Amino acid sequence: MDWGFGNPNKTAVLIGCLMAACWLLARIRRGGFALALVSLVALGACLIHTYSRGGVVAAAMGQLVMLARVGRPWHRGRVIAIAVAFVALSAYATWDGTGAARRFGQSPASDRSISNRLAIWRAAPRMMVDAPVGWGSGRSGWAYAQWYQDPSTRYEYRTLVNSHLTWLVEMGWPGRTAYVAMILSVLAVCWPRRDGSAVPCAIWVVFLSGAAFSSTMEAPLLWVLPTLSLLHSAWGRTRASAWPPRAIWYSIGIGSVGAVGAMAVAGALTSPHPKIHGAPGTVHIGDSGPLFLLPDPDTRVLGTHYGMEIRRLCGDVHRPQQWIVCQGLRLPKGFADETPEQTVVLSGRPTNETIIALKDFQEKRLVWLNPIDGAILVKIISLQEAPIRAFYGQRRSDSGVREFVEAAKTRGVDHVGIRGAAMYLRQWASLLSEDKKTE
Repeated sequence: MDWGFGNPNKTAVLIGCLMAACWLLARIRRGGFALALVSLVALGACLIHTYSRGGVVAAAMGQLVMLARVGRPWHRGRVIAIAVAFVALSAYATWDGTGAARRFGQSPASDRSISNRLAIWRAAPRMMVDAPVGWGSGRSGWAYAQWYQDPSTRYEYRTLVNSHLTWLVEMGWPGRTAYVAMILSVLAVCWPRRDGSAVPCAIWVVFLSGAAFSSTMEAPLLWVLPTLSLLHSAWGRTRASAWPPRAIWYSIGIGSVGAVGAMAVAGALTSPHPKIHGAPGTVHIGDSGPLFLLPDPDTRVLGTHYGMEIRRLCGDVHRPQQWIVCQGLRLPKGFADETPEQTVVLSGRPTNETIIALKDFQEKRLVWLNPIDGAILVKIISLQEAPIRAFYGQRRSDSGVREFVEAAKTRGVDHVGIRGAAMYLRQWASLLSEDKKTE
């Protein structure tokens, strides 16, 4: 069950928020409580059918907030009714007919979705330390898959399967601090007053908790209820002149800095090998040895997990290397261009930005893996002063490779055909080593 979201975790967060909001029906004088309870049970059954464990935890936390703020003394009949409702939902969740029991009963050791999440989340603090200005919008999943994922697994990720960590990793330290402060401020505004409703706070607890288990905050529709809840709470506090005292805001500032500082310390306590320095659009791996610059990696040529191969090359203590992988041919800010041995590595079809930037690297050795066509080769030759060597798959049958080979022969460019290879060059790293041996 996903209600059109295409992701049951997002559906579960929406259901959890609705389960908190349905208690507003209890304010109806006649039959309001019964209507709220029936709505709660119906939504709870839908929640079970999402099979989202994170969604169930988030919804439960929202209900706990409501339970903690219920006025005393409790009405005995209502307590019994609520208890029966939750027992019925629990029994329904454990009934084999729903299939939810098997899903909810899986352990981290037997469920990849749990173990993979834990591995990603453990790497997040180190990713923050390695990229003080952030990895850049939309690049957290790519950064983890290439530079931090265990080589024994080769999964691709779009996010860090956690909205909070995704945004914290993609932002720099000031943004990270502001993000934590924003969350604490929202909770402070929505925190139930003595004469106020706990529903807004419960909705935000569900929303924030669900985002800790999956990347749910990216769905605009899920922001509707939390936004309305925040506006309602702010309006109520304004009418009653009951905004949190100054001490609360001071505590939020101190707590935000402390929380981000704790993440920085946790990340600094791990020391990855090789060293990684990330920034939006560039990443520098390794700190010694010859330097290779790889602009705009073409996954058709290098494979989707080329970063793992680069980590292996840079981690070789006997023959260390350092690599700069970038969008467009450029060096990271503050990078001292003092490495005597530098090589530009092109793959597939370089972008126009990269071709233009080659004039600043015209004295650097250039290796081109599986060039696309001869026209680009001619343009690059006009910009390049240092030798050019190219490798291409002999099994390629496209017109581009024929144009390239003809242009290479005409212009005297050293080119080597790789037997058994087409567009993907499985042993591309060894080709670079071979190229150095033949200098």
